[in-house]
Amino acid sequence: ARMVGVMFDLPTLQAQGASVDPTGTLVTWNASADPRLALLGPGEGGELNFAVQTKKNFPVRTSSDRNFVASATASIETPIVPPELAVGRLLEERTLETKFTTKFTLRTLGYFSEPSAGITNSGPMPPRAGQPTTVTIHWRIVNTSNDASDVRVRGVLGPNVRWTGQVLTKFGPAPQVNDRTGEITWQVGSVPAGTGVLGPAAETVFQLELTPAITDVGTTPVL
Repeated sequence: ARMVGVMFDLPTLQAQGASVDPTGTLVTWNASADPRLALLGPGEGGELNFAVQTKKNFPVRTSSDRNFVASATASIETPIVPPELAVGRLLEERTLETKFTTKFTLRTLGYFSEPSAGITNSGPMPPRAGQPTTVTIHWRIVNTSNDASDVRVRGVLGPNVRWTGQVLTKFGPAPQVNDRTGEITWQVGSVPAGTGVLGPAAETVFQLELTPAITDVGTTPVL
C-alpha cells in the first residue's frame, strides 16, 4: 500500500506485521510477515489492515497549496502463476482517494474603542439604561484550502439595537440591513483559498447603537 499526499500524518502510521520504507509512505506485507500470503487457494481471501491519521491543519504556505487530496494505492502481486494463464506475473491494483473540504471559519469581534480608522464610537461604557452607546462589529472570514463561492453571512439585530449606517468594508460589497426584520446580510460572493492564511481575512466592519431599557439593568444585552 502506497500513500500519496501531504495530508497524511506519517508518524501516526500503524501497520502490524508489515515493513515500512524509509519515507514512511510504502507499507509491504509478504509471507514471512503473514503466512496466509504463502499460498492462496481458489476462492480464498482475507484482509490486511493499516491505519494512519491525517493532519489536523492544512499545510498552506503558497497559493498553489489548495484542493488537498490523500490517496492510498493497494496492490497485490505474485510471480508464481499457473502455466495455463500464460503470463509472467499477476498484479492487481486499486486506489482509494479522499478529497478534503476547506476549513471555513467566521469570527465575530466587537469593539467600543475601535482600532480601525474611519469609525468612532460614543456613549457610556458600560452602557446605561436610556442612553445610546455605539459599538463596532467585525465579521472576519478565513478560508484555507478550497475556493468558495456564493458566500453569504447573516445576522439579526438584538432588542434595542439600531443599525447606524456606518460601514467599513474591506472585502466585497457592504452589508445591508432589512429595517423591517432587523436582519443584516453580507453578500460576500467568492472567497479564494488562502484568504486569511496567505493574506488578510475577508472582513467587514459596521457600527451598531444600543440603547438599553430599564429591564436590561444587570443583564448582558444581545447585540
